[in-house]
Amino acid sequence: GWSSSGPPEAPAPNFGLQARRYAAYRPTYPDELYDRLIAAIGAPRRHAIDLGAGTGQATGDLLDRFDRVTAIEPDPAMGPVITADARLEVRIMTAEEAVFRDRAADAVVAATALHWMDPDMMVRRAACWLRPGGGFLAFAYGPAKIVSPAHAEQEILRRFHDWRHNWHERLSAWRPYEGVLRDAGVFRSVNGFAVDVDFLWSGEETAGFFLSTSYGSAFARGTGDEAAYGAALARTLDAAAQHGLIHVRFPVEAALGIV
Repeated sequence: GWSSSGPPEAPAPNFGLQARRYAAYRPTYPDELYDRLIAAIGAPRRHAIDLGAGTGQATGDLLDRFDRVTAIEPDPAMGPVITADARLEVRIMTAEEAVFRDRAADAVVAATALHWMDPDMMVRRAACWLRPGGGFLAFAYGPAKIVSPAHAEQEILRRFHDWRHNWHERLSAWRPYEGVLRDAGVFRSVNGFAVDVDFLWSGEETAGFFLSTSYGSAFARGTGDEAAYGAALARTLDAAAQHGLIHVRFPVEAALGIV
């Protein structure tokens, strides 16, 4: 896994540079993920920790299911975008810097975030924070696929040949979350599962998503006029859309560990 030893690696991308786009265009996650967590951990559901919370794509769903939530987000441009709630504490810090009492949480969640951390360290630390029977749930959207129309898919594939040069080494070194949890040896059970999620998006929404990724946003900034690049991509995708909509499918990889 990634660790502090060995050659230095590139830092995680600064997603805060596109915090508004991230908040507007990053999709939320299917209820099935949280339903599995709740079914596995039972009661109580007093406290959940959201690691790498971003702009809160998972935070609100956790607030719907737990009495209070602590969101950990290292980017000072991202954390403040999370919708405020009296039961929510947002801490601007890395996951590795976060400190909680042992057995203080019922659940720890990392939503499309574990690979940006030291995963082996964080899985072990999360297990310490969990009460007996508590759960660590890590999940992430995989690469998006445009199901239809074909013209929109071809346009994204053509662009991807440019974007891939900005592919971060942590994405290239991706390890399945289930394996990361099992290798830690700190859970009495680990279950991996996958679901597909479908969206019907406009060209603007589709472009906005791809330009919220680390690779798409880096390429757009490199053009010297990020706004113009995004607008041109949105126009191209709108022109390719059937009846104004693009069918986008995401595979979601998930792993749930119970202490």
